[in-house]
Amino acid sequence: MEGCEQEVVEAIESPDFGISYIDRDYPNRRVYYKISKTQDYYTKVVVEFGNSEEIIGQIITAFQPDEITTVSTRVLRMKKLVETDQLRTNYWRDRSSSL
Repeated sequence: MEGCEQEVVEAIESPDFGISYIDRDYPNRRVYYKISKTQDYYTKVVVEFGNSEEIIGQIITAFQPDEITTVSTRVLRMKKLVETDQLRTNYWRDRSSSL
């Protein structure tokens, strides 16, 4: 990703949806996504940490998929996951405050 270093840094420092995802196969890896300003591609960055408490990791890979349609599909999926997570959080917060 020569020439795209700033996009990699932005993906890690301010990922879309404000979260990183745990890699399904490697629990010590976090996956960061950043959609381009034009929204026609995204940057995906995988960072590996020594353990769950470390804040400094090593970039394992970073790339921008060729498929533009992949962006729409992933964005919709991620938005749905975030919305579902927010609903769960609100539900449990409301339940606990009424106890």
